[in-house]
Amino acid sequence: MAGPASPANRRRLRPRPIPREPHTDRGESQMTLPEIAIRKPVTIGMILVSMIVLGSIALVRLPLAFLPEQEEPEIFVMVPYANATPQQVERMIVRPLEEALGSMPGLKDMWSMCNEEGGRVRLNFDWGTDMSLVRVEVRERVDRIRRDLPEDIDQIFVTKSWDARESEAPIMEGRLASARDLSESYDLLDRKIVKPLERIPGVAQVRLDGVNPKEVRVNLRLADLESHRIDVRAVSQLLAASNFDQSLGEVTEPHMSYRLRTIGTFEDVQQIRDLVLREDGLRLSDVADVVYEEPALEYGRHLDGQFAIGITVNSESNANTVTVCDEVKARVEAMGSDPELDGVNFLIWFNQGKEIKNTLKDLLFTGIFGAILASLVLYLFLRRFSATAIAVSCIPFSLIVACGWIWAQGKTMNTITLLGLIVGIGMLVDNAVVVMENIFRHQERGLPRKESARLGSSEVSTAVIAATLTSVIVFLPMIFNKPSEMNLILRELGITVCLTLLASLLVSQTLIPLATAHLLSARPKPKRWWFGKMLDRGVVGGMARVEKRYLRMLSFNLRHRWVTPVVGFVITASAAIPFLKVDKNFDANETEAFVGIRY
Repeated sequence: MAGPASPANRRRLRPRPIPREPHTDRGESQMTLPEIAIRKPVTIGMILVSMIVLGSIALVRLPLAFLPEQEEPEIFVMVPYANATPQQVERMIVRPLEEALGSMPGLKDMWSMCNEEGGRVRLNFDWGTDMSLVRVEVRERVDRIRRDLPEDIDQIFVTKSWDARESEAPIMEGRLASARDLSESYDLLDRKIVKPLERIPGVAQVRLDGVNPKEVRVNLRLADLESHRIDVRAVSQLLAASNFDQSLGEVTEPHMSYRLRTIGTFEDVQQIRDLVLREDGLRLSDVADVVYEEPALEYGRHLDGQFAIGITVNSESNANTVTVCDEVKARVEAMGSDPELDGVNFLIWFNQGKEIKNTLKDLLFTGIFGAILASLVLYLFLRRFSATAIAVSCIPFSLIVACGWIWAQGKTMNTITLLGLIVGIGMLVDNAVVVMENIFRHQERGLPRKESARLGSSEVSTAVIAATLTSVIVFLPMIFNKPSEMNLILRELGITVCLTLLASLLVSQTLIPLATAHLLSARPKPKRWWFGKMLDRGVVGGMARVEKRYLRMLSFNLRHRWVTPVVGFVITASAAIPFLKVDKNFDANETEAFVGIRY
């Protein structure tokens, strides 16, 4: 009969617990993102691949631009009114407009100008104002006072620039010059150059400056008007009444309907000269000279010593500037073989598409060179090619994902956006290095690859998230700052940097643990060639010397605690004098120079 069990026997008789993986008692909802990435590699892998594919598609389709799209908060109201003195324009047109538009909400200042051609009013609003709503309200207020303005005003323009025909800055400017006189070749240039260029997709408008279409001009002779005792207004009203083309309605019969239209337009210049002004047979040619010719030019251009014609090309708001400029340039080169344009020299002196490509190319080279340097520095510290490749993989992934978000927001790839991507390159590897280093620490302790990846990434997950969010918070004031011309540009920079940082955080919490768990070797000290051994000894020795000096300096500061704050205050105060002496200019420097001579 067995005696009572001893304590040792009782310990042996206890059932052995079933081994299980650590932290399996938690539900999947409590797992960290690195643990989910390791346990569900197919799901996380497909999500990452989908993001890369969408980002790659967006990277190809992103429209290129020079600067972020921003609308100047100003509106121009222009009222053409010829043959009037500036005093009359100011009294009859500008003052009513100023009284009607001066009480608009968000209006900062108002500026007006009067001359013999009409009046102009410029309205400046606060940045961030919805200009589409402002334009609607301006038109409504102008319509309310239209009855108070002179009756013979033809049109009132509400535009975004001084020129009613030009709403956006031109993307291409050039000159046309020839040994022959082009000042009377408007029809030829319009048919052979303007119309073909306007048919290019994305081109909104093509303008010629220095040549004007022919027009009928009626030059009244004051002496003849007085001798025949006829009023100028009577002549003007009779001309307008004799030149019209309008519909009169529809006449319906039981089985037929007729559309009536009266046609009373002049067919040639001679009909205008023969227009009868009175019952006594007085004709327009008796009191006026009627000519059909180009109007006199108010200014001129020259190219290589020859009279030149300016040409400007404007693009649509949603068009790709680079693509449109390339197609316009190709079409211009093809015009050289046209026999009707023989001897016409076409010089393109401003090509925004070329400037955009050159700027983006320089920034892209800077970004690639910076990424290569960051990879070399990582290799010097990690001393493993596979680990470096995994850490560096977060750079292209983050950039591609950020481009996808930029494309989804309907924005463009411009110099500021690319600059934001370059600024973020230096911070993209921070999260990956922290996670990789902690995973290495567990691998050197002899843990398996998956366990090292899970523990190493989970332990620093909170720290990595906090560090990334602190970097994002620094750029948040750029995004939510008070709108201004400079802040709207810096907003694009802040949004781009925040997107890249958040993408790098996603990589460090998913791709890094997943890659290290399945690809990274668990050997703590892999074999190396002689160059690798020398590199390791050099790096380790250099780090040891730096650490030794750092400990010595730290001990000195702990013994003399007053030294550190005093030195820090002196260094900070010493920056005040250089800061006050430095010239402060927040505007972009122009690379063009113009010389103007007034005579």
